[in-house]
Amino acid sequence: MTNFTSLAKQARKEFITKVFYNNSSNSFFRPIPITKQEEVAQKSEANMTKVEITCKIEAFLEQMSKSVQKKYLGIKSKKRNELLIILEEVRSLFNSDNEHDDSDCFDNSET
Repeated sequence: MTNFTSLAKQARKEFITKVFYNNSSNSFFRPIPITKQEEVAQKSEANMTKVEITCKIEAFLEQMSKSVQKKYLGIKSKKRNELLIILEEVRSLFNSDNEHDDSDCFDNSET
């Protein structure tokens, strides 16, 4: 637990330095949507930045096998359009893995 705490403190320190001292505007903060259309547009992957898409891909990959992770090394150097395609591939792999896991649970409960 302390390892996570130290990592969180370090990430917070780096974020504060980046945003407030270096005046970097490259953060994930977005305005709060007022209308439903603004909310839908904000959640749309087509409107996401390259960094946001990369983070979403990495979140899926963290939960997948090492062999799948190796297949997608170097995604940060990809273009935005390529990242959107990779995101769809990774999401599909993730969903198919979860369907297999769920069906295993159902099969075991029936016996």
